[in-house]
Formats: sequence, structure tokens, C-alpha cells
Amino acid sequence: MRFLTKRDIAVRLRCHPNSIPRMVQQGRFPPPVRLSRTSALWPESEFEAWAKAQIQLRDQAAGLHGVEREQGIGPPLLGRQGEEEPV
Repeated sequence: MRFLTKRDIAVRLRCHPNSIPRMVQQGRFPPPVRLSRTSALWPESEFEAWAKAQIQLRDQAAGLHGVEREQGIGPPLLGRQGEEEPV
């Protein structure tokens, strides 16, 4: 089993490391496994499950299902300048 640090998660989410504990406190992110009073780690499998759930919520809100998203059916994905990205 592989574990992720707060910094690892912040890099993956492209946010500041201090945002992670705030998200946990707000119930928007799973709590860490405490190995000691100062050591908090997240199982990588829990992070991946959380990320997949966020994608499902987004797709449900957009009225898409997993198969539709995989087949490229639905609204186009937008690039940084608002241009369509190749699927």
C-alpha cells in the first residue's frame, strides 16, 4: 500500500498544502491516517477513489454518464484559451 503526504496531494490537486486540512475539516476531503501526532498520510487508493467520485459528481451534474464521457459524447472539453481540445 502506498501513502501520500499533504504535499503530494496538493501537487496533484494543484492547490496550496494548507488547503488540504481545511478541505478535511469542511468534509470535502477524506481524513488522513495519523501515524503519530505530527504525521498524517492518505492511502493513495483513498485519494484515487475520492478523485473518481468527484468526476462522477461532475458528470452527473452535467447529465453525462461514464460511457458518454469516454466516447466523447457531450459538451466539448475546453482548453486554456477557451478552444476545444482534441478528444
